[in-house]
Amino acid sequence: MNRRQMLAATAAAVSIGLTASASWAADKKIGGEINVLSWGNYIDFALPAFEEKYGTKVNIDYYADEKEAMNKIRASGLGTYDVVFLGVGYEEVARKQQLIDALDVSKLENFKDMYAPFQKPKSDGTHVHVTYSWGANGLIAYDPAKTGGPIKSWKDVYSGKFKGRIGKIDKANEQAYRTVFQAGFEYGELNDEQWQTIAKTLETDMPHVRTVYQHYDEMAQLLAAGEIWIADYGRRRLPAGEGQGAQYRACLPGRGLHRLV
Repeated sequence: MNRRQMLAATAAAVSIGLTASASWAADKKIGGEINVLSWGNYIDFALPAFEEKYGTKVNIDYYADEKEAMNKIRASGLGTYDVVFLGVGYEEVARKQQLIDALDVSKLENFKDMYAPFQKPKSDGTHVHVTYSWGANGLIAYDPAKTGGPIKSWKDVYSGKFKGRIGKIDKANEQAYRTVFQAGFEYGELNDEQWQTIAKTLETDMPHVRTVYQHYDEMAQLLAAGEIWIADYGRRRLPAGEGQGAQYRACLPGRGLHRLV
């Protein structure tokens, strides 16, 4: 099995088919080894069952953020990793830098069972990734005791009433795709004019921001201390904060909410 065949097979089994059967391999072992680059321990729970079922050894490597992932792909040499897990948006960066190959989705038996928007190819008709998991991102966390009432949208956040009391996560891809929807654009590839609109929107918003944080535990500390009253975050569940003196609420904005894939 060559690299491209293995990539297609393991993308089906690891990226899509962890909980679905693959009839093409149901009654035989694949064998060999595959090299996987993953963020944190996202897929560790599934590896023993996968290795036992397919007789394939998984060599897994980890990265802390996507910049490190890109550097690891370059340093190890193209073709070293068979499967790479990247956050939304970074697959486009990796493609432009020729760090990843296109996928032949015709070989992925359950590709057509995926949520229809996730089957959409790039503008050139190719697929460079398949979705392993997804969830909501770009949510708004706030302390109603400080804001004086509910926050319902990014328009509320940047109304001017809370200038100097807003926090943002220090993740470029989240800020970019959140602003895509905040500006009223559809999810997908953007043209230069749209990117200029996004840049202007961020330039308008940033003077309202008091600080940026590296992770959501830091966000919780800032909210509890009253340093910020409103923050963006990307979890379905807020970090525990009541014990630190903050009573958090969450808002799912109509615009500026994107999927984490």
